[in-house]
Amino acid sequence: MQNNSTEENQIKPNIYHILFDGFHSLVFLNALKTLNAINAFNGFTFFEKNRANYDDTFASFPSSRSGSFYEKGPFKHWIDIQDNPGIFSQLKKHGYELNQYTDNRNFIFNNTSLLKLNIDQLNHYKPATSHTSKALKRYDHIVKYQLTERIGKGTRLALSKFIKPFNIWLKNNNGYPSFPMDRFFLSDFVLSLPLMLEFINNEQDVPASGQYNFAHIMLPHSPFNWTRSFTASDSSYMEQVYCSMNLMILLINELKRIDRFKNSLIVFHADHGWSDVEFDYPYTADIPKSIFEILKNKINYTPFRFLHRSHALLLIKPPGSGEDKAFEVSDKLTQLADVPATISHLLSWNIKTPHGVPIFSGQWDFNRDLHMFAGLHRYNRLGLKCDFGTHFLKGRLAHVSINPENGWKHYPDLPISWD
Repeated sequence: MQNNSTEENQIKPNIYHILFDGFHSLVFLNALKTLNAINAFNGFTFFEKNRANYDDTFASFPSSRSGSFYEKGPFKHWIDIQDNPGIFSQLKKHGYELNQYTDNRNFIFNNTSLLKLNIDQLNHYKPATSHTSKALKRYDHIVKYQLTERIGKGTRLALSKFIKPFNIWLKNNNGYPSFPMDRFFLSDFVLSLPLMLEFINNEQDVPASGQYNFAHIMLPHSPFNWTRSFTASDSSYMEQVYCSMNLMILLINELKRIDRFKNSLIVFHADHGWSDVEFDYPYTADIPKSIFEILKNKINYTPFRFLHRSHALLLIKPPGSGEDKAFEVSDKLTQLADVPATISHLLSWNIKTPHGVPIFSGQWDFNRDLHMFAGLHRYNRLGLKCDFGTHFLKGRLAHVSINPENGWKHYPDLPISWD
């Protein structure tokens, strides 16, 4: 009883865990220089060699919240947040209140305070008559949950093109950026920016400790709707990288303003990198041809796409690290599966996870094997993308690893089964 009481009385630092979808880690440092924002990230460590263990949110998020890889059994149970809650269950166990900002209901943990879905942002936009709002929400629900992915995308594209010439803008009641309605018809991802802005603006009204705030922001992921100045426009991947970084800086500055920055734990990371970047893959010479052949045979698209998507942003500010600590760049070979063990370590829980290790541990193994898996998507003879769990229920994943001293290695394919 005494230990439990002691733990209850301890001040629990707020945790800000923000997942920026599709943020390629290899563009971060140059973007930081372009924005002249290095000092804004004082207190943070950037892990430039960080890798995503999977090249898709579908598997990357379950891995990064549980510190595990899929090994056997029904894949649908491994990705399910109720069956494999990972760090979420530990946060609840230690008395944290969980607040999630996400448009993906599959990411919601039991007894979590779901503060906003992206779609709720429509309540703040005009035309905001009840009929218009209900119609737009109904449309989004139908294309997302009642149509197949391919038909849903086709429907979105057709309706977006139809309505674009009318140039109807949705204007926000709270001063957040406006955008053309055709961009919402194309994808509700356009609401990620106002969602994050509202999250930042509301932070002063929530408790200063014991809060775990998780946001999954569909930036800099396509479609490219926003510029670095938060203006709706035909944009680009790099403009949305700058947009994402300016959102990070806004959150950092707000936490400083309300005196929560130093004591908080802040984690910015991606679920995977991005393949359509404007530079060739820089490490081609370091990868054996056999690895390229394995990836090519298993994923049926260029291995460079998988390799680019393996470079996922990871940026962490531990509790107690403040503005007086200069921004650091680490050369540790890290992975997204290390995130839950790192959060646990920084909170002095030191809970072990199946495959992740605490990044800030003084006993770091610089000669570790880092594992990556590919094969959750295929392309059929018509060139259409086929997704595991939707278009095929059994398959095999290519399994490769990289080691700082011993280089690349491949393993037997890993069988996967949905049920």
